[in-house]
Amino acid sequence: MKHATISKFPNYVSRGMLHNPHTRDNTDYTMSFKHNDNGLIVDVQTKLTTSSLYLDSQFNVISSTFNILNNDLKTKLNYDQRLAKRNAHDEVEFTFISNNKVTRKKGVFYNRNTIDTFSIIPVLQYLCATDTTLFQADFGVQHMALKVPVLIQKSYTSTPNPLLSTSTVPPSVVDQISHYSGSYIVFRLKVKGWQGLIYNHVHFYVFSSLPPHHYIGHWGGPDQTNLFSFATHP
Repeated sequence: MKHATISKFPNYVSRGMLHNPHTRDNTDYTMSFKHNDNGLIVDVQTKLTTSSLYLDSQFNVISSTFNILNNDLKTKLNYDQRLAKRNAHDEVEFTFISNNKVTRKKGVFYNRNTIDTFSIIPVLQYLCATDTTLFQADFGVQHMALKVPVLIQKSYTSTPNPLLSTSTVPPSVVDQISHYSGSYIVFRLKVKGWQGLIYNHVHFYVFSSLPPHHYIGHWGGPDQTNLFSFATHP
């Protein structure tokens, strides 16, 4: 991100739950943000997966790892580990591994306006404190090692309930929202162009409206595969 700086990004730990609205399964997650002079490290742990992301001081993706701990998910995705590393040509090289064997490699070029499925949360949290309300970006889908153009719109609300109207919402999410007393900053993400005709779904990312704008939750995509993520702390 041009002109962005990671030096003022808060170090904190977000704990919450992933909610499946169809099976009613809930999974705890822990997401930690730690920055230093060189950049930001984001680690996420659940009983299903672990992941780690390293961003430089301007929020550019440098490397990431994704490890799958659940056998059903390994079978569904057809790999158990995914590695990503940026090279000298600003190409992020993705390596897919199954049973300790490399099964696929693919590179995706990241410009200064590229975010992806791992970096989007810290980038949007940073943008909460700016005047930005509408912007276009390239969005990297790490699981598929590709990128698509997206339009992202920022708004403010006292409740996210109207944004949930097109989704099957588990009671546990309704309960969490009802106990949250703050207001929200919401980012609405929509794929543009011909890719948007194929993937005609919206994603929402939610943060506290109060500085330092901690992560609150996200959801979106096809209803049948949608998972709700909501923080219980902080």
